[in-house]
Amino acid sequence: MTTPHLTFESADGVDIAVADYRGCSVDEFLARVRLVRDWIVLQPPRSAVVLTLAAGVSYRPDAMRELVAILRQTKPHIRASAIVGLGHLTLLIRVINRLAARDVEAFEDIDEARSWLREQARKPTQP
Repeated sequence: MTTPHLTFESADGVDIAVADYRGCSVDEFLARVRLVRDWIVLQPPRSAVVLTLAAGVSYRPDAMRELVAILRQTKPHIRASAIVGLGHLTLLIRVINRLAARDVEAFEDIDEARSWLREQARKPTQP
């Protein structure tokens, strides 16, 4: 499933799903998050490598509650997940990680995020 907001790239033998939420309104953000969730839950356990682009995304408390629920749903399918573009909202990812019991890494540089994702994807999976 490729859409303008969910694309795929491959580098050094690692396939990365790129979820693009840049500049979204809250409603568009949630619609895209649901679409990405629908793809992730179809992936085998601990297999999905996801790069999230989030610069300029708008947030509301109700959207964060739904996001946390979706992150919990997708957790079993995620091998590694990185987010780019939160800027001063990077602390928000710590809260979301804690609430959703996830380990999303925040980056400001997309190339650093890609490098980290490739490194994580090459590590043996934990039982």
